[in-house]
Amino acid sequence: MRMLVAVDLSDHASSVVDSALKFATAQEARVDLAFVDERGTTADYLQDDDLRRMVLQEWDAYRVRYDVQLKMLQMRIPEKLRGERLVERGKPAERLLAMAPNYDALVLGTHGRRGVQRLLMGSVAERVVRSSPVPVIVLPL
Repeated sequence: MRMLVAVDLSDHASSVVDSALKFATAQEARVDLAFVDERGTTADYLQDDDLRRMVLQEWDAYRVRYDVQLKMLQMRIPEKLRGERLVERGKPAERLLAMAPNYDALVLGTHGRRGVQRLLMGSVAERVVRSSPVPVIVLPL
C-alpha cells in the first residue's frame, strides 16, 4: 500500500505526519511526503525569458529549503515505511489530485476555516475530498 501525506510545512505538519503514521503502520503502507507551493507558478505566464528564468531560479532555492524541511519530517517515519519526498510547484489541490491515482490513500490536514475566510482562501482539503479518485483522510490542525 502507498500513502501520500500532504503537508503545508506549518507548525502543525509534524502532527499530520504523526497521525498519518497511525494509519500507515496499521496498513504497513509506504509513506510519501508532499509539499505543494504556488510560489514560482507566475513563471508559467511570463513572456520575458530573463524574468521567467529569475522566477524559476528563486523557486529552485525555495525547493531546496522545502526539501530540507520535508526531510526533517520524514525522519519521524520508521525506515521500513519511509517513501519519497515530493516538492511540487503549482496549485496545491490540482497537484495533489494529479498525484492521487498513484496512491491508495491521501492524508492531509485542514485548518478548518469557515465563513468569509474560507470563501476568500478556499479549501484545498475540500477540493481534494470532492474530486479524489482514492480515499482521503483529513486531519484537523
